[in-house]
Amino acid sequence: MLYDEIQEHDRSNMFELIRTCAQQIESAWQRAKSRSFARIDEPVDKIVVAGMGGSAIGGELLAGLYLDQLRVPLLVHRDYALPNYINARTLLLVSSYSGDTEETLSALHSAIGRTKNIICISSNGELQKRAVQYKIDFMPVSGGQPPRTALAYMFFSMLAILQYYGLLDEQDDFVEETIALTGLLGQQYIDYANPDNPALSLARELQGRIPIIYGAAEPSSALPIRWRNQLSENAKVLAFSNILPEMNHNDIVGWHPASAFLDRALVIFLLDDELSERMLARIDITRRIVTGQGAASLTLSSKGRSKLARLFSLLVLIDYASFYLAILNGVDPTDISNIDYLKQELAALTM
Repeated sequence: MLYDEIQEHDRSNMFELIRTCAQQIESAWQRAKSRSFARIDEPVDKIVVAGMGGSAIGGELLAGLYLDQLRVPLLVHRDYALPNYINARTLLLVSSYSGDTEETLSALHSAIGRTKNIICISSNGELQKRAVQYKIDFMPVSGGQPPRTALAYMFFSMLAILQYYGLLDEQDDFVEETIALTGLLGQQYIDYANPDNPALSLARELQGRIPIIYGAAEPSSALPIRWRNQLSENAKVLAFSNILPEMNHNDIVGWHPASAFLDRALVIFLLDDELSERMLARIDITRRIVTGQGAASLTLSSKGRSKLARLFSLLVLIDYASFYLAILNGVDPTDISNIDYLKQELAALTM
């Protein structure tokens, strides 16, 4: 089946990394829960996650998933210097899987002297050195893989920290369910010899199409972003995403004959058991509009009981589907040549 193609194109063995999602969750959760963190003297009035790319998406998924449970707002900062509202009542989580992300290191530098409540999360790199230099809490995660494959390490480290400080109710039962569910789904998705493999079937539907991912602000507005990014980085295809109800006020107008590519689009609607009747109605009407303009569409529903498990059921699906799409496209899923080139050019400018 795909065995020969995987051997040829998966040169850095991303398939093995994808397979370890359940183990990553368990490892990150247990490691972070076994840690003690510095006491916070003043009540926290906001949480800020500073990070980029795969090191920031965990914060955005947390913010959306726990919007109705967090005691204070959670904001994600994807840039250099931090905004002016960072102060002594801010809990700052500095997230860089590699530890060498220049924007994130800049954000940490701009936080020094403004808040003492800083925890750095990384596998190593310059961020670990600066944490030692500034005497800042450092939460280590296992290293040696592309940041986008380390989502579970970063997400569950942050989740454990928020639980530690009482900013969320206890999540242990939900984490246990998520470990079990992602393990079961992984066993199903890894069987590429099975023609009924949902992840491989999805990849085949996506091949040659322009993916457009629509989700709902409930339960996590970052979920369509993660799908888009996995398709771009792993499968090397441009993908687009938006959320409802926001896209019903702008994006939806673009579904018009003036857009020449609509018959090449595959629109994927991500569904969840807790979507309101009003949201389901919006999705149904929106789907009728896009298919009326010649686009193919499908709906995909989450699995599991808790919101956490249901979120990760869809995250695991796109990890495998984007991997299989890379293999079908004849590309290395790990390769990020454009990012490497950009970093080289930026480095040359600063020499």
